[in-house]
Amino acid sequence: DLSPSLGQEHPLEKGWLHTSVFLLENSMDRGACDTDPHKNLHLHVYSSFIVIIAKSYRKHRCLQQVTFHIEPYKNRDDKSMYQNVKYIIDKYGNHPAFYRYKTKNGDALPMFYIYDSYITASQKWANLLTSSGSQSIRNSPYDALFIALLVDKKHRYGILRGGFDGIYTYFATNGFTYGSSFENWANIKYFCDQFDLMFIPSVGPGYIDTSIRPWNSQNTRNRVNGKYYETALRAALQAHPSIISITSFNEWHEGTQIERAVPKRTSDIVYLDYRPHKPSLYLELTRKWSEKYRKERAIYALGHQELSTKPVS
Repeated sequence: DLSPSLGQEHPLEKGWLHTSVFLLENSMDRGACDTDPHKNLHLHVYSSFIVIIAKSYRKHRCLQQVTFHIEPYKNRDDKSMYQNVKYIIDKYGNHPAFYRYKTKNGDALPMFYIYDSYITASQKWANLLTSSGSQSIRNSPYDALFIALLVDKKHRYGILRGGFDGIYTYFATNGFTYGSSFENWANIKYFCDQFDLMFIPSVGPGYIDTSIRPWNSQNTRNRVNGKYYETALRAALQAHPSIISITSFNEWHEGTQIERAVPKRTSDIVYLDYRPHKPSLYLELTRKWSEKYRKERAIYALGHQELSTKPVS
């Protein structure tokens, strides 16, 4: 276990709220759950951050914006998802802290990450996400970008048939799944390019969940004083992704947080921390790689623009 420097306050405690948003503001160019399309670094936050960011935007004009990570729930299907998306866009769609991604054709669309998308039949997703589907949101006020979770290689074509707009990998453990394995990201990117899908690899600073899953030690990934995180970020950049997502800001129970951690000891537990480095090590690394990613994206985009305009001899 690791211990947060902000303590165990309820996520909507006033001091926690303001401090957390300040930390995010200073670790990323722009983004709590996500950023604008020029920064393209999305951060998975474990709490009711739609409330946090909305309040902070009104009070402090903070730059973070929010998108939604939709986990499985009872009877999640095309019909319930249509109602969910409609509710979210109707309720939050006009708020300045509601994230929208500018597509190639100039549309600014909301984005939804769909966790465990593969447990729902691709035909159900196609009903929602293809223009001819029975519950289609396409070309309507509720159109959006839907990003499917890629776990196994075999899921790729189900994602295509379902009408999704992109792929993300979520898990912070290199080697845990096909999608979360750094060595596969170039191939996944190639697949996405073939079918005009967004590729969003997910990176994390490490992983340890043995306090809640004692049997799962084989998936522990040591942080190695930040080296694991930087290796993941480097691998993501090399794949030239549409966006990079970070798992996570504060999922302490799985040891993937980049939030500040401080030394702590109780009568029966010694908590892990980031020593010999500062409690803010992973926020600082996030800032460093956010800036690096922005610069490399600009260079990559310029190179591809030159290739597309080069006359054929």
